[in-house]
Amino acid sequence: MAEPNAFDVGEHAAFNTQLAAKIPGKATCVEAWPRDEARGSRVLVGLADGTLLVVAPTGGVAISDVSNHGSQHGPRLQHADSETGSALGGGTAVPNTSSNSSTSGGGGMLAAAAAAVNGLAASTGLTGAAGMSTAASGGDSGMSGSMPTIAELPWRVQRAFKTFGGGRTLLQLQLSVPRSLLLSLCDQGVSVHRLPAFQLTCQATSTRYGKCFAWQEDRAMLCCVVKRRVHLLHYDGKDFLDLRDLAVAHSPLRMLWLGGRVLLAFQTGYALLNIESGDQTQLATMARGTPPAAVALASGEVVVALEGHSQIFSQDGKPTKRIMTWTAQPTVFIFSQPLLAALLPTRIEVRSLRVASKGRVLQAAAAAGLLGASTCSLPGGATFAVSSSQLWRLTAVPLLQQAEQLAAVGCVEEALDLCSLIEEPEQAQGRKALEDGLHVQLGHQLFASGAYEEAMVHFGTCRSANPVILLRLFPSLAPPQLLHPIENLFPEYKQTGDVKEPEGDAYRGALNMLLPYLLSWRTRLAAVANPTPASPPPASHQGADSTGAISAASATQQDAHGSDREPSSPSHQQEQLQREQQQGAQQQSTQQQQDKPLQAEGKGCGVGGPDLQALTSQQRQSLEVLLDTAVLQAMLALSDTGHLLRFVQRDNLIDLQAGRAALEAAGRYSELVALFRVRGCHDQALDLLHLLSQSPDQLPVPPSGAATDLVGLPGVWAAVKYMMAMGPSHLDLIKQHARWVLEADGEAGVDMFAQMEPPLAPRAALPIVSAHAPHLAVAYLEAALQAGAAPHAEFDTPLAVRYLQVVVPQPGEGEVQQRQQGLPPEVALERLKDLILASKHVNADAVLRLIPPGELLEVRALLLERYHRHTQILRIYLDELRRPELAEAYCDRVYARRAAAVARNQRRVAAAEVVPGASTNSGGATLSNGRLDTLSDTGSDGEADPGEIYLQLVQVYLNPSDASKQKQPDGGSVKGSEPGQDDAASRTADLARMLSHKHDRVDAGHALRLIPDGVPLAVMVPFLAAALQGGAEAARGAAIVRSLQRAANLAARTDLITRRQRSFVVTEERACGACFKRIGTSAVVASPDGRQLQHYSCYKRGPQAFELAPITPYT
Repeated sequence: MAEPNAFDVGEHAAFNTQLAAKIPGKATCVEAWPRDEARGSRVLVGLADGTLLVVAPTGGVAISDVSNHGSQHGPRLQHADSETGSALGGGTAVPNTSSNSSTSGGGGMLAAAAAAVNGLAASTGLTGAAGMSTAASGGDSGMSGSMPTIAELPWRVQRAFKTFGGGRTLLQLQLSVPRSLLLSLCDQGVSVHRLPAFQLTCQATSTRYGKCFAWQEDRAMLCCVVKRRVHLLHYDGKDFLDLRDLAVAHSPLRMLWLGGRVLLAFQTGYALLNIESGDQTQLATMARGTPPAAVALASGEVVVALEGHSQIFSQDGKPTKRIMTWTAQPTVFIFSQPLLAALLPTRIEVRSLRVASKGRVLQAAAAAGLLGASTCSLPGGATFAVSSSQLWRLTAVPLLQQAEQLAAVGCVEEALDLCSLIEEPEQAQGRKALEDGLHVQLGHQLFASGAYEEAMVHFGTCRSANPVILLRLFPSLAPPQLLHPIENLFPEYKQTGDVKEPEGDAYRGALNMLLPYLLSWRTRLAAVANPTPASPPPASHQGADSTGAISAASATQQDAHGSDREPSSPSHQQEQLQREQQQGAQQQSTQQQQDKPLQAEGKGCGVGGPDLQALTSQQRQSLEVLLDTAVLQAMLALSDTGHLLRFVQRDNLIDLQAGRAALEAAGRYSELVALFRVRGCHDQALDLLHLLSQSPDQLPVPPSGAATDLVGLPGVWAAVKYMMAMGPSHLDLIKQHARWVLEADGEAGVDMFAQMEPPLAPRAALPIVSAHAPHLAVAYLEAALQAGAAPHAEFDTPLAVRYLQVVVPQPGEGEVQQRQQGLPPEVALERLKDLILASKHVNADAVLRLIPPGELLEVRALLLERYHRHTQILRIYLDELRRPELAEAYCDRVYARRAAAVARNQRRVAAAEVVPGASTNSGGATLSNGRLDTLSDTGSDGEADPGEIYLQLVQVYLNPSDASKQKQPDGGSVKGSEPGQDDAASRTADLARMLSHKHDRVDAGHALRLIPDGVPLAVMVPFLAAALQGGAEAARGAAIVRSLQRAANLAARTDLITRRQRSFVVTEERACGACFKRIGTSAVVASPDGRQLQHYSCYKRGPQAFELAPITPYT
């Protein structure tokens, strides 16, 4: 009984069976003899009485009388296919039913696989078959129910050699096609006959009573078993030479060459014999009584039959994991890449070596009574099976026809297996079309059964599958208004059967498998719309190469039955699919014209689609809209992992109406904002952000996903980033929505205007901020100036004015309005002073006009500093503010500016080489009668002496203004003193302290002349001490400088004298190093070492290799 996974096709035949000829006797072995395509093939049949029959087709061949051995000659044989394997035993044989069958019949049966290997695929179509017809069985009745007469049979016995075996049973036949030899085995041993005359060439006497032999074509080696010894012989073209004989423990029943070893098959197992050393390696064991069978594969491996199954071993005897189970014990194996056939007692079974582990029967045909088989290697040849008295010819049904029959009865997987084995070029187009239909049909079946991943693999493998067919499985993803415009492009849209859309976890699992396919189609459509020279042209259909991409992407998806894993990023899937598809795009483009719909009987399975490049731009756009909308719907149905947000943030053609409805129904407002942005609906996007941030309760559906994080201030910042990306080109929208942003979060609004790229002009942004949030105008200007968006020359003065407005309340403003300014007055005052000091662009007149009289004296003084009104500024600091430190700091600033100007003037004078004696006075103070008569109070700081400013400070100290005299110092007056005396004493003390600190910058003599005589000496002691100490240090420094200068002068004079004392002896023969003329009494220039002399004129005219002063030589 067959296995549950084995099947018989029934009336859908894989082989056409035909009774070829009657055998006049009892057949023991058979061998197909290929001659040439003109004459066809012959079949050699050995009988139990030693007769050799030559069976040939009746057409064009005369039937000769039964002749004796070697009576005729014929043409030489053609070479057989070298790619096929050779069966165990070297020939095809059937068991001997004579009295000595127990000793020699086993070898004959195993030899039945010899010629069957040579061309099984070409003659029977085993390389592509998936089913085999059943036939009547029962002994010699054969494989057909009706028995024709001998005259009606297409094959007849052409010759018969009665004495071929010397009256002994022929046990084994083996053809050596390259050498045109026929090897046969009987009790007399192995004989060699030359073809086509069947002339006996030689006979190996050492092989008498042999049971089986194995022939190695490459080395002309013969291995034969005689009792318990293995004889090795070499054929030299005339006779056999005995090489050696090796002893074995048991008598083998089968033999097979494996490279340099011989496989021995015993009744209890298999062993490998090393012909060089004689060592045996146990391969496998089995129960006694199990018939052995083995065959070598093209890869060098070997298949051996064990108890109910077979296993593949490597050439060195190591077992592999490739095991095949058969319905009965095999007696003979026949190998033809990639198939393996086995003759069983009641049937023939064929399996594919590619799926050996599955154990599926690719072909199964009832065949009782067949004892052996052999195949002709000629194109269009057939397989010949022999029973005890009949010869049957099996011709293969075309594999494409078999696949169509299987598809018609619903055996889709088996039909696909058949299609994968079709290799004929003339059937390539039909195979591809049929495979496409089968993949789609099987994909629908798997989808209906819940195997979504396997279904998508088949859809991806189909070259002509299209997204419309897939979206038909998911009606919820394809809105009718989008599907209708492209239905005519895919006429097969309604030809496939209806499949119920899954629900729940099954629905999500199916979507996980669908997403990679839809994303791959998006990539292909984008490649067609925007072709690049570096990428191959996209194909119109998705080929088999995309299967790997679909499988790889599907492997990262969530399990189809509720797994928590989510699909990988759509962007990552899209890039991965694009890389996989580009590898096969070139091959697909050459096949796209060959892919046509194919209608199978009973059910249409054609799924052809239009060429993407043949579509118009409008048709492609309609397809892209459908795909993008379906992708959105699919991602929306899955768990939120951020993939949908990234998808809608990229360029897409999602239908805005359908996408908005779906996203709003799910509460995915973040994704809806991104969709609005990509599609250019900025007003709707900002309105949605306003509603989501400030009034989420008014939304029709509560926010979900990423939108839940945008309630409140995060939504404001999202709107800020949105408007920053919009740029100045959407100024009207920015004005419209800036109000609620500034009111909700002023800091975010200021950052928006200050950091916008490209930057928004401050003259456009400042009115917006001033109108909606006046208290933030200062913050905006500071940020814009710091970022470089606003020029200092234009906006430093407005910033100073706004600082001043914060410090000095405007008429009618109360404390509440002052707090709304957002900046404390004391902070604004400090920033105002820093701005006036640091910026040269502040308009002093404009600011001074805004300062009320008598207020902000320090700010007024800083502004007057720009006009060099030193006396007025110093009086403000000393008389009105009573801040000596400020007056001293002001003098330090003026001194630094003037000192820098003097240094610049000195450098300029030195560079211009001023003529000595010319006036270089740049202005400054003049003395008259020992006192400073005039001090510069206006003009540039570079026109006065740097220390003059401190002398002006001394004058202000000593000559207070009338307003200052009327003011009393803090702390009251000393008892018994007159009003103003304490103030004068304090000012004198401050003056003395200032002079002591700045003694190095002030001319002490000038300062002492300015001080009145009534000032106590004790007050001026610190100044005098510091001045005297400074003078002493200056004197010491000057003495040191003078000494250094004198030393330098002395060294220079010494060097001059030394150089002037140099002398050179110039003879009459001494020549110039430049012109090579005699020097004579001319002026010369000498090198430092004195070795080279040149005329002074030559030295000046030529390249100056050294620079020396000319000298006058003497003789």
